Amino acid sequence: IKEINNFAFSECSSLTNITIPNNVTKICKHAFEKCSSLTDITITDNVTEFVFHITFEVLKNHFKGKNFI
Repeated sequence: IKEINNFAFSECSSLTNITIPNNVTKICKHAFEKCSSLTDITITDNVTEFVFHITFEVLKNHFKGKNFI
């Protein structure tokens, strides 16, 4: 898996943490939208491409310096 597709985990209220594997380089739009229980995210530097509409607050600090499209 090289990317997390659009809406892949959208509205998954039971999701509490995420570790993005090293082989993932792209997270597509709304991939984790409305994941209301999500509090912990680990993203490696291999993820270099984020589609703009990823709409969850927890990741905002992880996006600094990354490529939005």
